[in-house]
Amino acid sequence: CDPSAEVRIGLAQLTLQPAAMAGEPSPRAVECSHDHSALAVAFVQRVDRGVGVALALLGVAVMHSARSFPTVPGQKLGAGFLPMIVGAGLVACAVGLLWRSRRAVPAAAAVAQGSVMPALVIMASIAGYVVAAERVGFLLVAPLVLLACCRALQVRWVPALLWAIGGTVAVHVAFYKLLRVPLPWGVLRPFY
Repeated sequence: CDPSAEVRIGLAQLTLQPAAMAGEPSPRAVECSHDHSALAVAFVQRVDRGVGVALALLGVAVMHSARSFPTVPGQKLGAGFLPMIVGAGLVACAVGLLWRSRRAVPAAAAVAQGSVMPALVIMASIAGYVVAAERVGFLLVAPLVLLACCRALQVRWVPALLWAIGGTVAVHVAFYKLLRVPLPWGVLRPFY
């Protein structure tokens, strides 16, 4: 689809057919929009397949490595229990993506043409957590990461703050208190 050809055709129609000024798109413009829509759907399907395969491989690798984790004395669930659940979740997400990639979803075109800024903010937040959590501490970095992710997904401020604080407390209680998984204290170490 050549945009310049579309403009030339549109200008020719304006000079030859005054009815085109009433807002009727040219046949070439309609054909061009269908081409872009089909390309967007194909792109989304290709991305879904690639991410699905990668998630499946990652999930299998996580479950395989979790089998070798040592058992914890005095606990029914060993250290590999949670990684096994995460690996199974990754495989389940992979199956969903692969299943979705087999269908032509017209709504996927809108997603493909949408902004990539939320994805970039989420990836930057995760990278920021990896870099800062050990030095600053989980209880200070996690709410900032959750808040950034919520705001990137256009969650309003009050619910975003509630999710950030509530999610951090829930993860801290689940991991540190229940599962006894040490989380980084960072600058809060002297206060504990």
